Amino acid sequence: MSIKVGMGKIFAKRYQEYPKEDRLKIANFIASLFSSGYSNLEGRNKYSDDINPNDSDFLRKITFVKNHCLWHYHIGITSYDMTKKYGDRTSEFILHYSRINANEIKIADLDRHPPFNLPDIKFLN
Repeated sequence: MSIKVGMGKIFAKRYQEYPKEDRLKIANFIASLFSSGYSNLEGRNKYSDDINPNDSDFLRKITFVKNHCLWHYHIGITSYDMTKKYGDRTSEFILHYSRINANEIKIADLDRHPPFNLPDIKFLN
């Protein structure tokens, strides 16, 4: 299944400023989604609802995740943890994205993880 990939306006501007190696990893993620869908991704791809229930802002964050169908993908920047199996590898940086529907996503932000922070609403446009 081919996935159509778009970028939020802020992310698209920032993308141009990332180091070439990082842009290549992001481009490879996009190409993989286009050719194979979610089935052959090297990194961990996860729905972003794993919010600590003790977080004082838990309900707002969970609602935000669900309303925008937020996911995150471990992109391999700076590198993957190779002790984990293919498809579940983690990295210091993740891509936040919104699943618009089964066949389309919009990349919102690139961020460090940990800590796990949700993207600001302005990144989803």
